[in-house]
Amino acid sequence: ALRQWGAAGFSPLSLFASGEQGAWYDPSDLTTMFQDSAGTTPVTADGQPVGLILDKSKGLVLGPELVTNGSFDVGTGWSLTNSTISGGKLVCHAGGSVYLATQSVAFSYPKSYEVNVVISGLVSGNCTVVFGVGTNVSSSAMTSNGTYKFIIASGSGNSELRILSSGSGFVGNVDSISVKELAGNHAAAPSDAARPLKTSTGASKWVNYDAIDDVLNATFPSSLGSSCTVCRANVGGAPTILTGQTIGTSYADSTDHAGLIIINRALTGQETTDVTAWLTAKGAT
Repeated sequence: ALRQWGAAGFSPLSLFASGEQGAWYDPSDLTTMFQDSAGTTPVTADGQPVGLILDKSKGLVLGPELVTNGSFDVGTGWSLTNSTISGGKLVCHAGGSVYLATQSVAFSYPKSYEVNVVISGLVSGNCTVVFGVGTNVSSSAMTSNGTYKFIIASGSGNSELRILSSGSGFVGNVDSISVKELAGNHAAAPSDAARPLKTSTGASKWVNYDAIDDVLNATFPSSLGSSCTVCRANVGGAPTILTGQTIGTSYADSTDHAGLIIINRALTGQETTDVTAWLTAKGAT
């Protein structure tokens, strides 16, 4: 089932009920914003950078589990190097940078995936999760015992899941790993320097770009076409609704907003009324 957002009444989620493509970004929902593009550190306060904002247009639904034997309960499903599966864990004793465990996974580009990993018994080194083959992408390093969650956007041609021992080598255990598609067209900063800030003005919560180099980039599965509507909640002012917009396979947002909706069709009259009211409320200070 779709996750529910807000009180009863109009929700932008209804605009996408027939499978429309686009995105809905809601800065008032802190559960959708992270300080890093990998989605490991939540945004919790004003002044913190926004490296990733999740798209709510698909309900943030998680897909099925993609990992075979991610709990390491049996000795199959993985190709191992400098590691063994024992006692329900991947037991690692790498002497350097090496892929400890690999398996084929059917990643899709440009979709994003929620990755959860549990590390225990760490003696030395660190490890990362890699979506390999084609344009490799990876998580940040796991350097201590605990539970880690990453949101990783697939690269073109990724078809293998890898657990990588990096640096001087990882000695420790991977208790479990889970990979599930996180539905939506999520927007990330291309670098730390390009991250906008989470800001509040009165009741309005918004994304504050520096008008120099801050940007959040979204990539869509296909071109959105020439009949798009872009709706933006402006802080302390009337909302902006642009019709007949041409948007390709990506969208670079660098304009302040307290809510942003991008959809690949025109809105009906009633939808325009509802969206205007929703945006106005979001931008009200």
